[in-house]
Amino acid sequence: MRTALITGATSGIGLAYAQAFAERGYQLILTGRRQEKLEEIAHTLSHTYHIPVTICVVDFKDTKAFERFSDFIKAQKDIEILVNNAGYGLKKSFIEDELETQLEMLQVHITASVTLAHLVANQLKTAHKNGCIINVCSLAAFTPLPSSAMYCSTKQFLIKFSESLAMELKPYNIQVQALCPGFVHTDFHSRLDISEEACKNYGIITWGTPEEVVKASLRGLIHHQVFVIPGGFNKLCYNLLKWIPRPLYLELVGRYSGQFSSKNKE
Repeated sequence: MRTALITGATSGIGLAYAQAFAERGYQLILTGRRQEKLEEIAHTLSHTYHIPVTICVVDFKDTKAFERFSDFIKAQKDIEILVNNAGYGLKKSFIEDELETQLEMLQVHITASVTLAHLVANQLKTAHKNGCIINVCSLAAFTPLPSSAMYCSTKQFLIKFSESLAMELKPYNIQVQALCPGFVHTDFHSRLDISEEACKNYGIITWGTPEEVVKASLRGLIHHQVFVIPGGFNKLCYNLLKWIPRPLYLELVGRYSGQFSSKNKE
C-alpha cells in the first residue's frame, strides 16, 4: 500500500498534510514529540478513512533517537511521499544563546531532512517508483532577521537543496518541492510568544490556514512546480523583497528589531 511519511504531524501544516493524504487513500507514517496527540490523530484518521496509520514519537534533536527512526525508515518499502515538515523557531540572539541549542536546529531542519530525503529517494529509485519529496521551508528564508539567524539560514539551505535535488531526481520521475509558507496560522507563532493581535488580518496582510497551504502545495505538485509560495500576500512579500535594495532592507530591519544599528550593517 502506498505510504506517505510526514514529520512534525501533530499540528498545523503537518497535520493538514496528514489529513490530505489520508483522504487520498495513503497509508501514513506520522512523527512528532507528543504521543497523546499523535495517538488521537492516528485514531481519527484511521477510523475516518480506513487506512493504517503508524506513529513514531521521536524528537529529531535527539541524534540517537533519530538514528533509530532512520533505521525504521530504511526497512520501509512503500513510501512514495515524504513531507519534511518537522521544525521550530528560536527567538534568541545567536551569541547570547547556548551554542548547543543553536546547533540543534541544524539537526532538525537540515540533517534530519537531508537524511530522510536520501533514504526515500534511493528507495524510490531502486523500486522504479514515482514519488515526491516536499521540504517545508519558509518565506523567512528570504528575510535575514536578528534573533532568527539559524532559522532563516537553515530554511534557505532547504530551498537550494530542494531545487538542486529536483534536477537530480527528475530523470527518475521523483518530484521535489520547496514549499515556502509565510503568514499562516499555526502553533509556530504561539510558541514564539507572538500575540494573537499580531496574527490578525489587517488591510492587505492576510493570514492563511494550514489547509490552504497544503492545497497550494498539492496543486504545485500537479503542475510540477519546484518552488511554491502559498497565498497572494506572501507572493507579494517575496517579490518586494527581491526589489528592495539590501542595505535599505538591513537598515529597516535593524531599526525595527532594535538588535543592531546602521553602524553594524553590511
